[in-house]
Amino acid sequence: MGLIPILNFYNNLSLGIGAGVMFPLSVDIDGYWYFMGYYKGVEKLSFNDIKKLYKFPVMPYVKVSGERYFNLSDIIDMIVGVIISYNFGMSCEKDILSKAIYGLSSFSYESYKFSDITLEIFIAVGFGLPK
Repeated sequence: MGLIPILNFYNNLSLGIGAGVMFPLSVDIDGYWYFMGYYKGVEKLSFNDIKKLYKFPVMPYVKVSGERYFNLSDIIDMIVGVIISYNFGMSCEKDILSKAIYGLSSFSYESYKFSDITLEIFIAVGFGLPK
């Protein structure tokens, strides 16, 4: 859920900047979580598991976008654009992750946080009636 206001310049260039939050409802885990304490070997997490594992179960993000509009003919248009977004991620609850299994704790990090930066480039073609 978010908001990205877009400014349109000369009817062929659009720039936007926005922010929002994402709510992870479930997680499918691909691979083996060796350092995930009690959750090692788990393949799927529910929202309740996510609430236990993370301090705040939401991921804020910021996004910047740019689009260029090209009128190729009377009935064919093309849009080229780029979107850069940064996801601040969620901080793990290290006490839950370091919960002992069979008397052993396998979690060795002081903090654990997932975040990412994404670059999207797109091209779109539109067909329709002339203006």
